[in-house]
Amino acid sequence: MKRLLTLLVALLVFALPISGLASGEEAKRPRLIIESGTVAPEAVSGGEEIELTVVIKNIGKADAHYLTVKAYCESEFFTLASDLNGEFVQKLSSGKTREFTFSFRVDPRAVSGEYLLHFEAVYEDGSGMEYACEAVFRAAIVQPVEISMDPVELPAFVQSGSSFTQLISVYNPSCAAAYNVHAAINVDGLVCASVFFPELAPGEQAVKELNVFVITLSGGYGPTGGELVLTYEDERGEIKTVTTPVSCTITEPETTTDEDGERIAQEQKKQQTLSKWWISVLAAVAVIAILCSIIVVGKLARLAKMK
Repeated sequence: MKRLLTLLVALLVFALPISGLASGEEAKRPRLIIESGTVAPEAVSGGEEIELTVVIKNIGKADAHYLTVKAYCESEFFTLASDLNGEFVQKLSSGKTREFTFSFRVDPRAVSGEYLLHFEAVYEDGSGMEYACEAVFRAAIVQPVEISMDPVELPAFVQSGSSFTQLISVYNPSCAAAYNVHAAINVDGLVCASVFFPELAPGEQAVKELNVFVITLSGGYGPTGGELVLTYEDERGEIKTVTTPVSCTITEPETTTDEDGERIAQEQKKQQTLSKWWISVLAAVAVIAILCSIIVVGKLARLAKMK
């Protein structure tokens, strides 16, 4: 037992210098941190450039060697403006900082939204041990939105008191979504609600029916005109309006003459006579059916008594 305790004490004494040496080496290694990072401008449109600037600081007790930095975006809408995708620094001394700037070109057809720009740094200590640090920064693409609409032609002549259906077809050819899309006809003598599309994504097309009721003009009947008004909002809430001229002619409702009234009355009388005849036929058929039923039931009853 005494010999075992002596062995354990010897092992502890031998291990202490090793532990202290390891912690000392750890304290003397280089350590890079990303001190700051900025994206400018914060929002960019298609066809423009955006810059990512990152400041690295060596807060370790030793110099960093063979520092390699790079920046990239996983989206195909961002392309590095330089031929190289990174930079190389032979040494970054302890306590020193270094700034790196990367320029990205934004595709003209990029879709509006938020994207991530990645930054990575790889370096070594004096013994060749490799380390790394990385960060992610946000960049925004803001594209203008523009809604187009298929040509709209009202019926050439519409009768007062009638109604008709007008198809409204809208299309979003831009690279940003449109919101709260409304379309309505503003014409004297025509009354309608509006069709509504909550959201129209880039490249999306939608069709809806607009129910239009025909009344009279302020001056009676005749030619009338106005606009088909299309309104929508972009992602910032800005309202845009597109108008298309439309026209038609409102005619008087059809009136019946005395001859038409007499003809209609005769037709109704014929229909009534025909209806009465059919009722009589159906009644006769019903009576015959009842009589047949009575005869059959009577025969069955007599046969039952005979048995």
